[in-house]
Amino acid sequence: MNKLAFLLLISILQIYVTAYWDCGNQHQRKLEATVLSEEYNALPAEEASWLVTVEADNRACIGYLVGKRAMPTSAVDVVLSTKDCVGSTSYKKIKIRNPRKNNINPSVIKVKSVTSHPFVKGILIIKLKKPLVILGNWLPICVYHLRRGKDDCAVITSTVEKGKNMKEVKLYKPILVDSAECKKEIPDFDESTEFCVEGVPSGNDNVADGYICVVDRIWQLYGLRKQQSSSSKYAVFYDVQKTGFDTVDDKDCGTAAVDDLRKYRKYGENAHVPIDAAPWMVAIYVQGKSGKFCTGMLVNGQKHKSGSREVYTMSSCVSEKTKSSDIMVSYKIGPMTYANMSVASIERFSNKPAVVLLKLKQPISTSLYARPICLAKDGYVFSPSSCNLLSIIYKDGDFKVKANFYDSWQMRDTCANKFSDKYVESGDFCAKDLDKDADNAQTSSGNMIICAGKTNYESRWLLAGVQHLKQGNLGTYTLM
Repeated sequence: MNKLAFLLLISILQIYVTAYWDCGNQHQRKLEATVLSEEYNALPAEEASWLVTVEADNRACIGYLVGKRAMPTSAVDVVLSTKDCVGSTSYKKIKIRNPRKNNINPSVIKVKSVTSHPFVKGILIIKLKKPLVILGNWLPICVYHLRRGKDDCAVITSTVEKGKNMKEVKLYKPILVDSAECKKEIPDFDESTEFCVEGVPSGNDNVADGYICVVDRIWQLYGLRKQQSSSSKYAVFYDVQKTGFDTVDDKDCGTAAVDDLRKYRKYGENAHVPIDAAPWMVAIYVQGKSGKFCTGMLVNGQKHKSGSREVYTMSSCVSEKTKSSDIMVSYKIGPMTYANMSVASIERFSNKPAVVLLKLKQPISTSLYARPICLAKDGYVFSPSSCNLLSIIYKDGDFKVKANFYDSWQMRDTCANKFSDKYVESGDFCAKDLDKDADNAQTSSGNMIICAGKTNYESRWLLAGVQHLKQGNLGTYTLM
C-alpha cells in the first residue's frame, strides 16, 4: 500500500471507527428498509424519529430536528421548516409539538427565535426555548455531512393537524430533474438555492415535505419542499445543503455551500479541485494582474457577523517592500464571476515572520461563493490524515484549488539539512508535499495548511499554517 492510500485509510477509519454519530443513525429500521428496497409506502410516524409538528397560528406543518455528526451537548435546540409554513407569525405564537413526551422532554415546546437563512431564504431556523434531550430511542437528522445522491432517497410527507402528533408518514421515490428543464416549467425557480424533482403527492399542501437520503444508515435532510404559486408537474425543494452548518450552530466558517472539499480527499483526485469546494480561497495579486498571484485565505474575523475583511497569506507573497496599494484580492461572487477588493493595511508578526495578515478596505460579504475558513487555535486535529496542503492555481479559464496530502514523518533532519539554521531556529513544521507536480511553476502560489475540526468545529475546516521556506516538494510551515 502506498503512503497516500495509507493516509486515506487512516482518515476513513478515524471517521467510521472512533466517531460516535450524534445525528441520523436512528434505531428505527423500517424506514431504511423501505427506501433501500424501493417499496415506498406508509409507515408509523415514529419511524422518522426526528419529525415534529410546527404550529403557527391556525396552521400546522412538518418540522425537522436537525444536528451534526458531533454535537457539543446531548440536546437539540434547532428545528428546520419553511417560510411557507410559518409565514409572518411571531415566534411567540409558534409551538413545537414533540411526540416523544416523557419526564424530561415536554410534549409542547415554546420557541426562542425564528430566523430565515441568509442565503436560502425559504428555510426557517427555529430555535427552541428549551432544548430536547437526546435519549436512546431517537436522534436528530443530519444536515450537510455527505453530498446528495440519486439513490436511497425519498420524499417524506404526512398529514399534519394542529394539536395532534403525526400518526403516519408516506414515502415517495424522487426523480431529480435537470435545473434547465425545471426553469422552463417554473420561471421563478432559483437553481442557486433550490432543486427540482418530478412531482410527488403531498399530505400537507406542498409545505415542508422533506427530501431525505440514507448513506450507511445515516439519515440526512437535503431539501424542504417549497409551496409553489402555480401548479406544475415538478416539485421544487429548498436546498438544505446550501446552508452549510449555519442552521445547527452559531458559526459561519469552514464549510462550503456549493461543493464539498471532503469528496476530493481520495487517491487520484487531489489535483484540480473546484474553488467552490474551498470558498475561503482567494487570489492575491501584487503589482496588478500582469504579475504573479499567490494563495490567500479569507478568515472569520472576531467581530464580523455579515462578512470578513481579513485575509491571511505568506511573506513570500507580500515582501517588506510591498505597499497595501500594490495589492488586490480577487474572490468569487457567482458561478463564473469574480470581484476585486483593495487592501487597507498589512500586518506582520515578529514571532511568526512567515505570516502576513491583509486588512481589506471593505468586508467581503459571506455568500454561497465566498465563505471564511475558521480560525481557532485548539479547534482542529493536526495530523497528515486530517489536514491538506491547499494552494490556488489558474487552469482552464478559472481558478482551481490544489488540495494535496503531505508527509511529515521524520522530516525534521531533512529540513535541517535543506534549510540549515533558517529552519532549525524558526520552530516551523517540516512537510513533504506528496503531489507529483509540486515542482511545477503552476504551484508557485504557495501552500497553506488546513485541518479538519473537532468538538465544536466538527466537520468544518480550519486554517492551521502557512508556508515559509520551499525547495522542490519540501517545505516548512509556520503554524497559526
